[in-house]
Amino acid sequence: MRFAQLWQSCPTIGRLAAPFGSTIPSLGGPTRILDAGRPHYGVCPMNRTLFVGLAVLVGMIGVQAQGASVHIKSGPSVVTSPTSLKFDVCLAGLGNQDIQATITVTGNATVNGLNPSGFLVPGHNKVPVTATATTTISRNEIKNGNVCFSLTANAPKTVDPLLAGFPNSNWTAKVVSVDFTSVTLVVVQGGQVVLNQTFFLKPSADAASAVTRRSVFIKQ
Repeated sequence: MRFAQLWQSCPTIGRLAAPFGSTIPSLGGPTRILDAGRPHYGVCPMNRTLFVGLAVLVGMIGVQAQGASVHIKSGPSVVTSPTSLKFDVCLAGLGNQDIQATITVTGNATVNGLNPSGFLVPGHNKVPVTATATTTISRNEIKNGNVCFSLTANAPKTVDPLLAGFPNSNWTAKVVSVDFTSVTLVVVQGGQVVLNQTFFLKPSADAASAVTRRSVFIKQ
């Protein structure tokens, strides 16, 4: 009996032998051996399927890697007033989902105390304060993984009078100004924290009384 060799294009199938004129099942459907003198090369649609599948997988890995490499593209720019901090930044490497960005600001507040008689008295101690601001940014605003946004955090209007050095809780400790010291930015996308970074502010003599652009740095 004469045999013809069938070489499938799928590498996992390998080389097959079959009698002349017979029909062989293959991934691409039945293949009939028409010529016993020459090998017949079948076409394996699985190659196309595998190629498409790999392309989709690579795309998915690319999206995940993109989301995992979120970083600061430009900024941040920080401007403070006596009782607020404005934070501007541009990010890169984001995926195609909405993001939630939050800043947490720390500082030391200078306060005045209002006593029960209605007189203002300067506080004896600076009081640590924290303020936050949050925004949600739609995925439609993210272009090629990039987005810019601004957040403003306002210091609390009052603090614990005992921390400020006043004799009892009948006093009202009003925040006059804040020496802001740090800003922590947290970005969440797809339920995952993709960026968490803290910036520290260089001291400024003008910050307690005027709107001031502050220099920022990252501790190593």
